[in-house]
Amino acid sequence: MEIEGKELIDSWKFISLGENDFEIVILLQLAFDEPSRWSRPLSFIFDTGYDGDILLTDEMFYVLGYSQNILPKKFWRYGETISGEIIELKRSKTQIKIKNNEFDVIIESGNVSECLVGRKFISLLIAYLDGPNREISLYK
Repeated sequence: MEIEGKELIDSWKFISLGENDFEIVILLQLAFDEPSRWSRPLSFIFDTGYDGDILLTDEMFYVLGYSQNILPKKFWRYGETISGEIIELKRSKTQIKIKNNEFDVIIESGNVSECLVGRKFISLLIAYLDGPNREISLYK
């Protein structure tokens, strides 16, 4: 799909997980500079309930090297999981790249089991969900 006056960044197939969540199967492989450090499939849930940029599991945060640029603890924050658990979120400021487009983001990490793309990052782009074709396209 084309959107007049907007530039297509990229499109990906998605797998529906529920009424409100979509798993982006290849976003991380395109986004992170060194995906070779992570040997398992990389995927995210597009989660409008998460107000940050990107949330990683602790393991991914350390393996992908974001702990090397971790912000001081006074800049960490707390989040609440869908089950009501309060978790401490470590934070690292970095850039991610999708195709030739770079974005300044805060990568957060905590005791979580899934990786999320949140509202703050989503708000930088126009996301077009094509349900019948099971595809998401990002524009700027």
